[in-house]
Amino acid sequence: MAADVAVDQPSLSLDASGCVSLQDILLAFNAPISEEHAWALCFECVKCFQNALHEHGKCLIVSDPQHIVLHKDGQVHVRTVLPGEKAQGNDSTAGGRPFTSSQQKLTFHLGLTIFKALEFGFQEEEERRLGADLERLIDLMTTEPGRCHFYDSIKNHN
Repeated sequence: MAADVAVDQPSLSLDASGCVSLQDILLAFNAPISEEHAWALCFECVKCFQNALHEHGKCLIVSDPQHIVLHKDGQVHVRTVLPGEKAQGNDSTAGGRPFTSSQQKLTFHLGLTIFKALEFGFQEEEERRLGADLERLIDLMTTEPGRCHFYDSIKNHN
């Protein structure tokens, strides 16, 4: 019977702010994020970037799943892009992470980070198949700044 089968539940602990890092989620579930989660992360991270750039003129580069701090309601916590009170560093870094005001750099590193989360647990020789739209988005995000006209087309479209 199904009731006799024991299923291990992933262990996740929220911090005092009700948050957890994307890396902790990946490790707890021992699985990559879904495409739906990747889209949501893109949206939520970009909103967080926009707010930080508008209010502070710069934010921390997100270059690893550990850097993305998610609130229990799914929003990206401000600690993802701005140092907390305990963070050490100078005006150009915080805890070893550099600040930037470049939307291109933020987009590039976010694309790489989301790709890492999509491929979490895959062997090097394995390739995850992505939907065409998500694959195109990540390709555009991870094209070296200055080598893609994607950013100009967005500016001209608005």
